[in-house]
Amino acid sequence: MKMKKDDLTIKAFIYTERNHNMSWQTVDRILKNKHWSLRKLSDKSGISYQTIRNYRYLRNEPTFKTMCKVADALGVSLDELRGDKDEVNTRR
Repeated sequence: MKMKKDDLTIKAFIYTERNHNMSWQTVDRILKNKHWSLRKLSDKSGISYQTIRNYRYLRNEPTFKTMCKVADALGVSLDELRGDKDEVNTRR
């Protein structure tokens, strides 16, 4: 499901206001449940493998747009990706 520009603007504002980061513990759990590697996440999200590795192991912070791509590839909401258990709103 592609997001419209206005949707991205609203979500970017919410993301910035909350100042949350992507939870790699959550990403690792989802990857394990799906039996996916970082390489497969790269293929599904359209983000280069090296970039994914940099986010994962060097703790570089992904942009909002990148987080949206990862969430879409994994089939989860941004809240779930960030590990916000109180605000999980899955998009399956």
